[in-house]
Amino acid sequence: MTTPPDIALPPGFLDALRKHKRWLEGGKGGVQLNFPFADLQRAKLPGQRLISVRLAGANFNGAVLAGSNLRDGDLLAAKFERADLRRADFAKADLRGAMMRQVRIMGANFAEADLRPGGLMSSSGEGSSAEAKTNLQMADMSNSVFKEAKLVEADLSGAVMRGANFAGAQMAGCLLVKVVAEGANFAGADLSRANLRGANFRRAYLKDANLEHADLAGATFDQADLDGARLTGTLLDPNYQAPKIDVEAALAEHALWLANDGGSGAVAHLHNLDLTEHALKGANLSVASLKGARLAGMDLQQAVFLFADLSGADLAGCCLDGAILNGTNLAGACLAGASLRGASLVPLALRNAGDGKESGRLWSTNLVGANLAGADLTGARLNGANLAGADLSKANLAKADLTGADLTDANLTGAILPG
Repeated sequence: MTTPPDIALPPGFLDALRKHKRWLEGGKGGVQLNFPFADLQRAKLPGQRLISVRLAGANFNGAVLAGSNLRDGDLLAAKFERADLRRADFAKADLRGAMMRQVRIMGANFAEADLRPGGLMSSSGEGSSAEAKTNLQMADMSNSVFKEAKLVEADLSGAVMRGANFAGAQMAGCLLVKVVAEGANFAGADLSRANLRGANFRRAYLKDANLEHADLAGATFDQADLDGARLTGTLLDPNYQAPKIDVEAALAEHALWLANDGGSGAVAHLHNLDLTEHALKGANLSVASLKGARLAGMDLQQAVFLFADLSGADLAGCCLDGAILNGTNLAGACLAGASLRGASLVPLALRNAGDGKESGRLWSTNLVGANLAGADLTGARLNGANLAGADLSKANLAKADLTGADLTDANLTGAILPG
């Protein structure tokens, strides 16, 4: 194995890698590689035999693992942001809570891998034990194999998965907003409760797939094979009827839940509902689930949406001046022409489940693929926000704080950027 001299590997890692190779071959002096929380950023490790390695919490951001074999590896909560994983083998690996945003995984094998939510404590004991969703936002997974993989509640917003194999995969509750899945195989996959708003499933194979109660608003299924697919509660169900929900009662229960720290009341779930007739100026909808809701043109000044889910929501022309949207999920949302002057969209500090103390981990505001064309973001705090693939054309970003924001593939044509 070779690595450029400017990329330092953890002390002892190369020796541990050599011993691991001997361990795999049953040779004398072989020892299984065990390097939790290893810092392997930008490491060049293509074509390596890393079968059964124990690298939980490792940082592979920007690393090259193309063609490497990591079958059966312990990679719990590992980070692979912008890594090159093409043709790598992750079959049966433990990848719970992994961060794979904007990775290249074309032709990689994730058969039977576990990519469900997961988390762990940091090596110093100060990290968060809270479970995090596996993040595959904007990943290029064309022709990859995810057969029978466990992807429950994973975030794949904006991913490209042309020709990928998800047969039998567990994908309940996944976020698949605006994915490109042309010709992909989802035979027998569980996509129940998944958010597929604006997704492209042209010519996809969905025979016997479970799509019950999935959000298919704006999704395209031209020439897709839906033979035997379960469509109860979706727009493709001929007997579909939108559930009747007493919005005011749900909002009252949500306010009670917030006021009593969850001791009474209930979190509001107002998916795909038209909320434009309800007064929400200054309302606290933290943690509420408003996926696909219609809020266009509403006065939402000073409203609080901490950690709320507004993915795919219609907020066009809204007034969100001074609103607090820290840690909010706005993936695929429409904010065209909206006013967010002085709004806060900074990362939300996570707390430990046990003692409630800050864990040191941050949850970024998610604006992947959001439409902010012509929006007024004057003085908005967007530091650390994920704006990958967002449309910011002709948006007013004067004096906005974009420190650490991810603007990969964002459209800034005609944007106003002074200060």
